[in-house]
Amino acid sequence: MMYEFARNQFINFHGLQGSRLNFEQSIHDQKFTRSTLMSILSPMFFYTPDVHRTALHKIFVDNIASSFTWNKFVDKVNSELQEQNLLATVLLNANVGFLAIQTVDNGSNIGTNNDVTRSPTQVASYLSLVASAGSIILGLVLLRHNRTKARETAEEAAKFLHNMGHKKYGQEALALIYSLPYALLMWGMLLFLAAFLIECYYPRALAPSLIVGVASLAVFALTSGCIYVLNTEQNGRQKWWLKKILATRQEPEAVVELQPANSAQGPPAIVLRQATLRPDIDNSANGPSQV
Repeated sequence: MMYEFARNQFINFHGLQGSRLNFEQSIHDQKFTRSTLMSILSPMFFYTPDVHRTALHKIFVDNIASSFTWNKFVDKVNSELQEQNLLATVLLNANVGFLAIQTVDNGSNIGTNNDVTRSPTQVASYLSLVASAGSIILGLVLLRHNRTKARETAEEAAKFLHNMGHKKYGQEALALIYSLPYALLMWGMLLFLAAFLIECYYPRALAPSLIVGVASLAVFALTSGCIYVLNTEQNGRQKWWLKKILATRQEPEAVVELQPANSAQGPPAIVLRQATLRPDIDNSANGPSQV
């Protein structure tokens, strides 16, 4: 027992200047750079590798791993993989049912020299089917692998993360591996949506195509707006017009002030007033309310 206390004090520089105050703090100024491969693949993987990369770098600091944080991370990844496998299975069935429609794939697309041709709708659905199948396969492989890593000791977790890491780039490879099932599922969804829209916009009656087009534009605008707002809020880079829109939704905060004691009025009074969203407006004219 005393050995563990002494070892933790030695590792965390206990009693010295620059000691580790929390687990995510690096006392050796450990910093990792972003590789070119990560910069290219991260947008293609919908920036999911960045999330896993940040989480892994917080778990494995100065070549030290905690069994509690590592097991918590593995449980979270397993939960995400199970949900993604379920959605990928539904998407796989949807593609099979979509291709079973005779107007989509009737087997009579014969081109020149008796070559069988495929429409863009069929090609997009085929690619979606392959992406969903790849997501399921890789998800099952990672689930089987993580179940053996779920309850490891700190030494075993540190050894695994060290072997999967890079001296310059850190845990980027492992972050890309954990992000691949989600990326394949998202590409499968987008390809299936593309196949569906191509089939809808195929030269037919004008009214159905117009209705589907307006609905598609509305859904695209709402989805893009939500993604943009969440991304700018997470990265802390809000535009001036977005700050103005969000500021109108914020409620005023309550500010508690302690006025100095007055011998004529008794003990100090606690003053509660509402803070304004615009700092250039003086609310002193309204007067605080004493409670």
